[in-house]
Amino acid sequence: MISTSIDFVVALPDEDHLLLIDD
Repeated sequence: MISTSIDFVVALPDEDHLLLIDD
């Protein structure tokens, strides 16, 4: 699932999302 810029910031504390935005 692709997150938006806003979701990106909100997902920062979420390690699960960090794996996706790590790239």
